[in-house]
Amino acid sequence: MSGKVQIWPNMIASRLYGTSTTGITAADFTAEPLFIWYDYFSCPQILEGASDQVNYKLEAAIGSIPGYVEMCEHFVILTPALKHADSGSTVSYHSWKKRGWCRAERAARFLSTRNTSMIIVESPIRLELAMAFETLWCPAGLGDFTDHADKKQVAYFMKLLLRNKLQASLAMGKFHEYRLLLNMQGNLLKNLPISYGRTNSLVTKVLPSLPKKNNNNSNNNNNTNNTNKTTNNNNNNDAVPPEDEQSATVQEFLHQNGFTSIDERDEGGWTPICFAALNGDHDLIKGLLKLRADVNDCLSKTDPLLHFDRGMSVLTLCAMFSNNTAMKLVIAEKADLDASDCIGARALTMAGVGSNSEGIKILMNSGCNPALKDLFGLSPLIPACVWGAFESVSAFIEAGVLISENHGMPLLHVSMLSKGDPMLVQRLLEARADINEPLELSWHHPMSLAFSFDSLNHSFGSIDNLNTAGYNAFSATPLIMSVATGSLEAAQVLIDAGARLDCRNSRGKTAWDLAKELAVPPLLVEELNDAYIYKVSF
Repeated sequence: MSGKVQIWPNMIASRLYGTSTTGITAADFTAEPLFIWYDYFSCPQILEGASDQVNYKLEAAIGSIPGYVEMCEHFVILTPALKHADSGSTVSYHSWKKRGWCRAERAARFLSTRNTSMIIVESPIRLELAMAFETLWCPAGLGDFTDHADKKQVAYFMKLLLRNKLQASLAMGKFHEYRLLLNMQGNLLKNLPISYGRTNSLVTKVLPSLPKKNNNNSNNNNNTNNTNKTTNNNNNNDAVPPEDEQSATVQEFLHQNGFTSIDERDEGGWTPICFAALNGDHDLIKGLLKLRADVNDCLSKTDPLLHFDRGMSVLTLCAMFSNNTAMKLVIAEKADLDASDCIGARALTMAGVGSNSEGIKILMNSGCNPALKDLFGLSPLIPACVWGAFESVSAFIEAGVLISENHGMPLLHVSMLSKGDPMLVQRLLEARADINEPLELSWHHPMSLAFSFDSLNHSFGSIDNLNTAGYNAFSATPLIMSVATGSLEAAQVLIDAGARLDCRNSRGKTAWDLAKELAVPPLLVEELNDAYIYKVSF
C-alpha cells in the first residue's frame, strides 16, 4: 500500500515473453476505499451439529462466490507458506491450487468479463501475478473436493460463467477470444458432472445451431435450396460437404466459430483445424482432414497470455491439452512428430508442460526423440520441471529418460523457477538427482547470458523476483536456488533430504545468508536455523 513493494510478473512469463511490468501500482489500491471480501470468513463454517439455517447460509454464500469474483477489482491469492495448526503439514500456493474450490474461484476470475488479473501474495515483499494459463492446465473438476457433491454446484456456475464470457466476447467484437473459449470449454469443464452434446465438445453455445437437413426424398428440393443458401453465405464450397454426420459436424463447427472456409485464418493466427485440435473432437478433426485441412497446420502468431507460441502445430495443441484420441488420429495421418514452434518447443515438450503423461507415452512410442533440444538448448524434460509437472516428469523417467543425461540445465535447479513443487523435487531426488550440484553454465549458454543480464540489472538497482534469481544463480546449489526463487516448500524437502548448508554461490552467499537477506517467511528461516544447529551439534 505504501508503494515500497511492487507486484511483479511471473518469472517464467518474464523470461519467455520479456514482460517486465504488471501495470498494477500502489495507487490502484489507495485511490478509493477498499471493501474486502474474504472467501473463508465470508462463508459460514460448518461445525458438527450445525443447524439447517447455517447449512442454507453456507450454500447461499458459496453460490455468491462467482458474483463477488466478477465484481471485484483485485483478486488476491493469499498463500504464505505456513504450518497447518492441526496436521502439521505445510500449506502454501501449491496446496491452494490443488483444492477444487480454489481452482473454481480462479476459473471464475479467468472467465470474468471485467478484470482477469490475479495477484499471488506469499510474503510481505513477494507478490507476483498469477499465470492465466494455469487455469487451463489445472481445471476445477480435477481438484480435491472434501464433498464430491460440490462438483455439481461448480459445474452449474461454470456453465453460466462460460456463457456470459462468450456473449461478452461476441458483443465486444473479440472474436478470437470467443473462439478460444468456445473450444477450451471441454478442458475448463473437465471431470465435472455435465452432459455433453453429440459432438462431445461444445457444452455451451451462444449462437443458434444450423437447421438440420432432412434426407427424405420428399424434401430433396428443400435440401437443395438450403444447401445453395449455405454455399452462397459461406462463399466457399468446402464449407458444405456431402450430407453425412461427419460433414454436418464440420459445417456446424464452422458456423459456431464464424468461419467461412476450412483454410481461413483469424486475427489471432488460428485456422479451424487449430481450434479443433484445442477442443479435441476426433470426428471433427477427421472431417476437416477429409476436406484437406493441413494436418501440419500451425499458429502464425504468439499469444503470451495463454502460452500459445507462433509455429505451434496441430499435434502440439492436441498434446498440450491431453486430447490423446485426436492426437493418435493426427499421428496416423502423418503429422510431423518433431515440428517445432518459434522457440523450438515440440509436441513432446508441450505434452510435458501440460502434464499429459499418457500423451508422452504415445509420442515416444510413435518415435518422438526426448533428446531433441529447443532454441535455449533444453530438452523436453526441462519445461516439465519448470512448470512443476510431476506426472510428466514421472512419465519421462518411467520411459527410460535418465536424470543424469545432459538436459541443458540441472533439473533440480530449473524446478525452482515455478515455486518448486515439493512432490517433483522429491521425485527427482529419488531418481538420483544431485542434491548439492552447483549450477555451472558455459558463458555462451542462453540461460547463462540471461542470468548475466539479470545480474547486471540487479547491480544497477532494478531488483525484482527474476533479477534476484539470476543474480544469485551462478554456482548455486538447489537449496540456494530454492531460497533465491522463493521456493520455500522445495527448500524444506531439500533440507530434510540432507542438503549441505555450507555451500556458497558465486556471490559467496549460503542459503542461510540469502534467507536473512531476502526476508523469507519465518517458517523457512526456522527450518534453516534448526538444520544448522543440528549439523553443528553433530
